[in-house]
Amino acid sequence: MLPLLEPIPPGEPGADLTVEEIGGFGDAMAWFEAEEPTVRTLIEQSGSLPAGPLAWQLATTMTTYYQRSGRVMEWLAVMNAALASAGRAGDPAGEAHVRRCLAGALYHLGDGPGAREQLRRAGAAFASLGLLVEEAHVHTNLGHTLAFNLSSDACGASGAGDYRAAEAEFVSARRLYVRAGYPKGIARADVGIATCLVALGDHDRAIELFDSAATIFTGLADHNGVADCEYGLGALWRRAGDPERAAGFLRRSIALYREAGNRTDEAAALVALGDTLVAADEAAGNRAWRAALSVLEELRLPAAVGVRNRLRPGRR
Repeated sequence: MLPLLEPIPPGEPGADLTVEEIGGFGDAMAWFEAEEPTVRTLIEQSGSLPAGPLAWQLATTMTTYYQRSGRVMEWLAVMNAALASAGRAGDPAGEAHVRRCLAGALYHLGDGPGAREQLRRAGAAFASLGLLVEEAHVHTNLGHTLAFNLSSDACGASGAGDYRAAEAEFVSARRLYVRAGYPKGIARADVGIATCLVALGDHDRAIELFDSAATIFTGLADHNGVADCEYGLGALWRRAGDPERAAGFLRRSIALYREAGNRTDEAAALVALGDTLVAADEAAGNRAWRAALSVLEELRLPAAVGVRNRLRPGRR
């Protein structure tokens, strides 16, 4: 599920502090890896922090790191602590932000209904507060949970998504993003709509949406967004019966996910690449699956079970 987080103003550092410069995705992920225990402790002990939004803001900044690194249990614990902190502070916007991030942890643990309940509560709060972009993010996340059912047999979609309902959520998100003048959100909604259209068989319109979204993401230097477009086009061409073309898109998505430090989606793309290649070249398909399994086992994600099943002798 997509974090879709807005930057939080960091405030002015004290005169005796030196602010570390972060050079790119790799440096940012390395910083989070090193500092995660400290930030988590701060959030869990938020009762000792000054009154205000600090605890929930710290928590939400961790979401992308937790999702891309696969540290779901830490993600869940931090969001539960931040939700309690926002509740004590009587901060409805803070609670809504945390509920949306908590939904991501629940979703990645396989609790789709629990995730959607948190998202609906967050969406109602954002709507009452007039926060258009945040309300749109909720619709995007709802669309994702409806289209993609995480299971132990897949790294991403189990194939049993409610694509019509998901498309409606992405369309609602797009309308709100347009009203708010938020191009990145428009691109993200278009990727969601296009993904549903692939599953529903409308490939021509899906290609148009993936291409237009990729143009926006490229202009924003959003490598992860471009990777999502490449991944979606790979899935499209596999469904269309062109595995060679599909493999090209999937390989490009894998490289971009690696560049963005997004290991969970890198693993999903590797699984899809193996599924694409195995019929014509079993050895190549197995190599892709083994690469995916290595990532999933390192991240301790349940989707590793499905990849092991693919690699089991006599599976076909």
